[in-house]
Amino acid sequence: MYNTPEGLNGGAVTLYKSVHLSVLGVCTSRDIFRICDKESNYIVDCFIQHINPLSVACHTSLLDNKVYNNNDDLRSLLNSWWNNLPDFDIRNASIDIEKRTINILKEKKSQYIVLDFACLKYGMVFFDKEFKKGLTKLHYDYFSHELTQYFGRLVQEFNIDEVDELDEKVLYNLLDGFMQSILEIYNQNEIVFVELYAVDKYIKSGKIDEEEIVNSSYWIMNKKDVGKLNSLYKKAFTYLHTNYPACHVIPFLYDMLGDVGHTWGKGDLHYINEYYEYAYEAMNIIIANHSELEERRKIEFLQDKYNNCIKNLLDSFHREKCECELE
Repeated sequence: MYNTPEGLNGGAVTLYKSVHLSVLGVCTSRDIFRICDKESNYIVDCFIQHINPLSVACHTSLLDNKVYNNNDDLRSLLNSWWNNLPDFDIRNASIDIEKRTINILKEKKSQYIVLDFACLKYGMVFFDKEFKKGLTKLHYDYFSHELTQYFGRLVQEFNIDEVDELDEKVLYNLLDGFMQSILEIYNQNEIVFVELYAVDKYIKSGKIDEEEIVNSSYWIMNKKDVGKLNSLYKKAFTYLHTNYPACHVIPFLYDMLGDVGHTWGKGDLHYINEYYEYAYEAMNIIIANHSELEERRKIEFLQDKYNNCIKNLLDSFHREKCECELE
């Protein structure tokens, strides 16, 4: 598979054997290529996870008094505070605290960037009333005591457990701020939105598991939490599709199921393999440089195909359940 993007200066065209991507979001988007890309048609140049896009939009530094000279020292400090955290999580926290996401993406400019906005679920802490100084709540919760101890007093003006608590105008302004930063690096036709929604049904040992409690990556969710989170995702995606219409979209599948046996464990965004196959095929359509209308038509056809696949899977489970109840 080949792709021929314009040269950096708009001149010569460079030929790539593999398509280069950056991924900003959750493991679900990264797994599209980890699970399905057996022939290395895609190279993921950069993957940044666990950072709320609203935090990326807050450019003001959090650090009042630096006690280190470089990024590695900050990572060492974070690791000394939470030495049981994986180095990948430490890396993402340090990027978030120092507001380096956009600079890293600029340094590692790829042909496309994949954005899923699922990290909206990690909440926000704001340290000013203008919403310019903030941090992903996940990272603040990990390091709040140490951040205050090492970097000066951080006064919480707004502690947002759920981004849906934000006024819509503030939410949309921050989403625009995030997108404007991305658009400094990528054109809209180089941006891929991956729609993701939380699930509350799972496949377990060949049966549907509908336990009330959903084990998410970092906390316990119930079905009400899943519904509330999905309302937030829908609000964000609707706004983004409307205001950035030239970006590519991989729409979600109906009635998606989670996989209890997923590599990363049971989670609200850890789906069965059919999802990753679908999203991978959709990405192949996107890089083929069809017209906008043709791309949408092909992806809608693909979406229908996999929606029917999921429906048939659910029907088979329901039939088996009915047969067991009759015996």
